[in-house]
Amino acid sequence: MKSAVSGVAGAVRINQLTMAGLTRTELHGKRLDKTSKARVINDEPPISSTGLDLNDLYQAHVADAFVPSAKSKAMHMIVQFPTDLVDGSDADGMLYHASAFARRVFGDNAIFADRVDRDEKSQHVVDLLIAPKYLKATKHTAKVAVSMTRDLKALAKKYGEPPIPQGTGRALQTAWFEYLRDEMGLEDVERGSPKEFAGPDHKSAEELRMEELDELIASAERAREEARKVGYEEGLAAAEQNRAARERLLDDREKRITIREADQISERLQIASAKEDLQREAHDTRRDADAYARVTRENAETDAKAERDKAEAEANEIKAAAEHTAREKGLADARALIQSDQEAAAEARAAAKKDRDAAAAALSAANAERARAKAEGLAEAEEELASRKASFEARQAEIEALAAKVADEGAKARAFKAGLEAWAAGDIVLAGRTKDGGPGFKWRDEATKQRVKPLILPAWTEVWEAVVALAQRAAAKAAEIESEAKQKASDLVDTVTEAVKTFMARYNAVPEVERDTLRRTPAFEAVATLANDPAVRATVADSEDNEVDLLLQAAAAGLVKGVKVSGSGAVRKL
Repeated sequence: MKSAVSGVAGAVRINQLTMAGLTRTELHGKRLDKTSKARVINDEPPISSTGLDLNDLYQAHVADAFVPSAKSKAMHMIVQFPTDLVDGSDADGMLYHASAFARRVFGDNAIFADRVDRDEKSQHVVDLLIAPKYLKATKHTAKVAVSMTRDLKALAKKYGEPPIPQGTGRALQTAWFEYLRDEMGLEDVERGSPKEFAGPDHKSAEELRMEELDELIASAERAREEARKVGYEEGLAAAEQNRAARERLLDDREKRITIREADQISERLQIASAKEDLQREAHDTRRDADAYARVTRENAETDAKAERDKAEAEANEIKAAAEHTAREKGLADARALIQSDQEAAAEARAAAKKDRDAAAAALSAANAERARAKAEGLAEAEEELASRKASFEARQAEIEALAAKVADEGAKARAFKAGLEAWAAGDIVLAGRTKDGGPGFKWRDEATKQRVKPLILPAWTEVWEAVVALAQRAAAKAAEIESEAKQKASDLVDTVTEAVKTFMARYNAVPEVERDTLRRTPAFEAVATLANDPAVRATVADSEDNEVDLLLQAAAAGLVKGVKVSGSGAVRKL
């Protein structure tokens, strides 16, 4: 049953949001959850002055503030306008007044996102996302902080209500009623009726639809009873048909709700299964890491491993330094290009101003000439004036075109700067070609693409060419580093070869009965560690024949395991 003030009363409702709740609200606003998709009746986009990326907007909003460790991190404020008194098509007007009311309650530094949905049946609702900030001062310090209750308690006190959720809710409804009446000038507006019972009274669109269906079924039953009383069989049959139709509609609705619940259960099961898989993977990773650490500690006692670690550290330092140098060089080139474009734009603006001043002077001179010509009654002067006026208008058109070009160059310079900064920050991963052969980019993720791509469109080709050139420089430096690392690996192989030769000379010089004892000496363990190093194995695969023979001798002595030789005598697998 509709309220007595339905259509002439507004309403305000606040939901406290956790970070998970904020994410669900973002998915709902972007129409990525099942509930929002079920409510859509057209493809009209929402009206918003902030955008729909709620998590990013929230993090930027609270970046300079202290956020308490409470569960609630933000508020979802739902503002409903009286449907009979406000034009639902004026989304901008409703957004303006809802924001003004929120600022009146929570201050100017509270709203971080707004949205007016245009694709649902309801057209009189504004969604605001709020995290009120204030200066929290103590005896010794002062800092910006976020509070979900401070302003609501103050509002309750203003209207003589207790500082509890029920009291702040009543105060909020009264404040909204006064705003509609006094600020928007809605003379026929009425305040919503107080709750008869404590607790939330908001109902979702699905619940309201179920109530409508129940009311339709009850209405059909009453009509059927009335038809039976007066004896109109035709009315009875029509009521029966209406009742059956309403029941079918209700059955369809119940089936859809059941399917949605099943989908939610399935999603929860999938999340639980994925969580178990991640836990098992983490356990396996920790176990493997422990085993690897144990082996590493044992091998760390040998001089060979110390030498290898030193070589790897030097290679990483060289690589990091090269990448840093390449990136710094790229940023320097980008700044130089941007500075050059800005200087060109400044010169163009100066030239435009000079032409505009000259045109103004010419117009002034033409006006003076025209006055003199009229005074003297010379027709020739009138013709000359008309010619000069046409020339001035043509020059004015040229100036306007030049000003437009200057504005375009400025936009292109800003886009070029944004593109190079995105590449330097890692938002642009790769510059390549699209399917149609045009310049394109590979982005870090889809969210980054949606955020950065519009910023660099005015200078798309220029950014692409710059990124390709900078990437080529980085690749050349990386190739140089890789060559140096290979040379170090080759030097390590030479060291291993000499160690194996020394040991094998000693090993071959003793009788067979003494070789087993020799294999248990520290010298054997050190040479074995070197010979089994992955870098040595990878390099010896392309060794010369004398080194292959030496490696086979080492395998026969037990220094190296898993050596295989092809028919041609080349080592194929270590």
